[in-house]
Amino acid sequence: MMGCGTMKAPCTPRLDGRRTLAKGAAVAAAFVALVLSIAGCSGGSTPSNLSRATPSSPVDADSGTPDASSTPTASTAAVGEVVLSEDAVDQACSPSGNAATTDGSSYADGDYGYNDDSDGDEGSGEIKQLLPNGLALVACGASGSGDSVGVIDEASGSMLWTHAIGDSKDDGYGGTGAANAGTVSYRLDGAGQNVYLLDVTTVAPSGLKAGYLTRTVTALDARTGQTVWTKPLEPEDREGTETSGTALETPGPSDGQVQVLIHLTGYSSFDAATGTPLWRAPELPSDATYVGYNLAIRVDARYGGVYHLVATDVSTGKQAWSLQVEANTAIAASDPLTERVGHTYWYFGSSGFDAVDLLTGKQTKHVLYPTSWQSTISTPTKTLAFVDGSLRLFTAGDWSKPLWSVAADDTNPRVLTDDAAVVAAPSGTLLLSSSDGSILSSGNDNLSGASQDEVFDGLLLNDNQVIELGQSR
Repeated sequence: MMGCGTMKAPCTPRLDGRRTLAKGAAVAAAFVALVLSIAGCSGGSTPSNLSRATPSSPVDADSGTPDASSTPTASTAAVGEVVLSEDAVDQACSPSGNAATTDGSSYADGDYGYNDDSDGDEGSGEIKQLLPNGLALVACGASGSGDSVGVIDEASGSMLWTHAIGDSKDDGYGGTGAANAGTVSYRLDGAGQNVYLLDVTTVAPSGLKAGYLTRTVTALDARTGQTVWTKPLEPEDREGTETSGTALETPGPSDGQVQVLIHLTGYSSFDAATGTPLWRAPELPSDATYVGYNLAIRVDARYGGVYHLVATDVSTGKQAWSLQVEANTAIAASDPLTERVGHTYWYFGSSGFDAVDLLTGKQTKHVLYPTSWQSTISTPTKTLAFVDGSLRLFTAGDWSKPLWSVAADDTNPRVLTDDAAVVAAPSGTLLLSSSDGSILSSGNDNLSGASQDEVFDGLLLNDNQVIELGQSR
């Protein structure tokens, strides 16, 4: 979400005009840390650091800076206000909260996690990902386990559509007897413009022929839930039983093209708009981060403190380029945040930030923070730092004069957007104005534990609720 993304990628995903952030040992999502397990199934063998990437909004091709005209429309909620609450998600997952089903099923007590208790209809839902255009992908079921998948309109809190997943007709793990014949849907986390389902069909034995499984991927329109396209997945492999995986929308190799990368036992790429198959590839290295343009990126640490950023064209398996970087770069850091803006890939570490042009492999930014700074958070345009008893906002890379400075003690910046900043202060979690550093709210439990990689289009997904923080840039 801000994988995107993504991969947490992004996911653009909320697949890129949108931020694709991931945090951890190998940060990548969409969009997104961004690989979520399929409801009711294990996480499979998906590399844990695949980032969400999301289809990009227009950017300046040279700097990778977002085009101001491409900024998504801000929500009407005030900064710091809850746009979509946990209670609203649960209500939307109740029978009365759902507008339609896409699979022709009807609602009944006990279906999709519904529970008709004496105090009224109840549901249980979990927000899985923020989508473009004010939508949220949710899983409805006991504790959000996902007996159905649906999309909620964030502004109204209403469920636009649902689709049953994990139907009991088949366990999805290889049962091919006549009693198990039928089709089962599984959610592929990492949706963007579309929501993707894996449909596993059990074909019963016939005559002298044994039963087998077939798998198809179905793209559903995120707003309507209607089928956009359906394509067979690995049609030559009738022994495949994997039902846990991801769907990642990223920029394709051609301008304006968005591809969806389906990962189960391998990687299959389709045109996101038409479903036209593009390419198929085996597993990526476990330390690779897929970022779009058919490129998988990994950091190769070599003897003597030498680091190389290596890009592999996943459609061919060949190296596209390699960039040697210094050990003090954010690229070589163990826990950077990452963001793709157009074809520029940004790395944000504790000591500074770097940017690389994905198409050429050229390093376009290498900026170090002053050693006196104690804690920071950066975006491609702004940097918020705690230093010398004050909290200061700078234009990213220009430390000559802060845009503003306010007195502060032991304050840790957590989230930064163009409109607001979330900081951990001695008095608790505070919401500040990005324009002047003034306190907008204090003691806001909704912001506790918030982090930059949970921001997407100025919306914060935190503790199963969506909070308005203004546009990310």
